[in-house]
Amino acid sequence: MTTTLHIPGKHRFVEEALNSLVVHHPNHPSVIGRWLLINEYSESAQEEVGVMVQHLKVKFPFLEVIQKSAFDQGQPKSLNIILRELHSGDLPYWLHIEESWRTVRPFLEWSLDFLDYHPYLHQLQLYLAAYYTSHTHIRITEDVEVIALDSYIDLSDVDARNWRAYGLKWPSYSLRPSLTQVSFLKENPHLIFNADPAWFPVVFEFDFSIQWQLLGGSMCAVSQEAVVRQEGHTSTYVL
Repeated sequence: MTTTLHIPGKHRFVEEALNSLVVHHPNHPSVIGRWLLINEYSESAQEEVGVMVQHLKVKFPFLEVIQKSAFDQGQPKSLNIILRELHSGDLPYWLHIEESWRTVRPFLEWSLDFLDYHPYLHQLQLYLAAYYTSHTHIRITEDVEVIALDSYIDLSDVDARNWRAYGLKWPSYSLRPSLTQVSFLKENPHLIFNADPAWFPVVFEFDFSIQWQLLGGSMCAVSQEAVVRQEGHTSTYVL
């Protein structure tokens, strides 16, 4: 998870995101190998942020917090820190949930089993967006279905900076809550997020998604969302 604790209200979002995940997965110690929170740098609120971090660690003692320096400012650099940690570790999956999302149903056990048996599907989205086509529906349980997704976009000549021209069309990767096969990331070590400040908040993700798809990355999604946006969230699309 990446966050900006110095911004008012973010601490509450982080706490709810973590708590809802724990509540729906009481067996999390046997399923999640590492809980990592990357916090944005703030020169003016270091003491206040320190108190918030200690509060989170008391409530979630398993939580590991990496406090960024001024050199590492920006969400793309936060995500690249996560990628470095994944490359140097031995965890098979990356569960990515930003602080603005809340878990509403259990998903870890069946989704990990699903990805184990479908290694050609590199990312499982926990929230089904409306801007993908679908060809394959895979029944998991009576209530759960996974949909293999395809992008609408022909990537033969795409400029990420013109992402608005594609409307709601998006390549087959997203920073929405998801589980990602770490093996695919390790097979493509040069796949990183562009940290150019001019590419925040959307272009850097669109660019990464293009790279992902060109390298053969695939995506699927649950038919019934396992997470929802927390009330009060402001989308980066309107910034």
